[in-house]
Amino acid sequence: MNTLTAKGGNAIPLTAMKKNIKYKLVDIEGFTRRGCKNQIYWLDGIEQIASGNGKDLCCDDVIHYYDSPDLAVLYNVIHANIENPCLIVLKIDKCIAHDGLKGGCKKAKFVQEILLPIWMMEKRVEFAIRISLIAYKDEGYVKWAKDWLSGKDRTIKSIDKITAETNVESHTAKTSIAEWAVCGAMDAINAARNMWIIENTEGVSAACAVDRIIKNVATVATAVSNTERAKRFLQFSLNIITQIKGGN
Repeated sequence: MNTLTAKGGNAIPLTAMKKNIKYKLVDIEGFTRRGCKNQIYWLDGIEQIASGNGKDLCCDDVIHYYDSPDLAVLYNVIHANIENPCLIVLKIDKCIAHDGLKGGCKKAKFVQEILLPIWMMEKRVEFAIRISLIAYKDEGYVKWAKDWLSGKDRTIKSIDKITAETNVESHTAKTSIAEWAVCGAMDAINAARNMWIIENTEGVSAACAVDRIIKNVATVATAVSNTERAKRFLQFSLNIITQIKGGN
């Protein structure tokens, strides 16, 4: 039987807990919010309980988690932004809040530490572009995106052209959902631009482009998540990850 074993605890059958298995990033010593009054040490297997009474994310009402190891890696930069994080498996009570990017629960317990998924820059850009296509359906953009994804055209000329066209669209969006969709597309284009910089320059420029791609990907997801219901956006994201990793 496949099992996960908490440090100092009994083996727990995966089949019995799969629905309640989630993921969290901690620092190299197993803490979240190290040095703050609400820091938590996770690796002792003690059940942690949110101190707040409400159900809101981004506060002490809930314990935050991710629904997959990949989402934890991709979204770290816009959430806890932990430097050199470690990834742990949690068993939670139930989801009480979700924004499509991360979830929140009242109780969570450490199960085990697992390896961080590796996301190369090209795959991050692919994720950003595929996420942007959930919301932004402009014909010219869709063609550019498909050409980039297939490798047919990743030139700086095509990136400059679609940047100009999408920038025009950003000034004509008539609803907040349309505005978020355009924002997601622009961030995806910027990710592609930074990929071009990595492949065609060296030194500081290339290093800075890596950092920008990491942020671009997360901001694309943030923008597009505002155009869909949380549960629906989460499922789209997980499906895209499966599609990308299945192609490796």
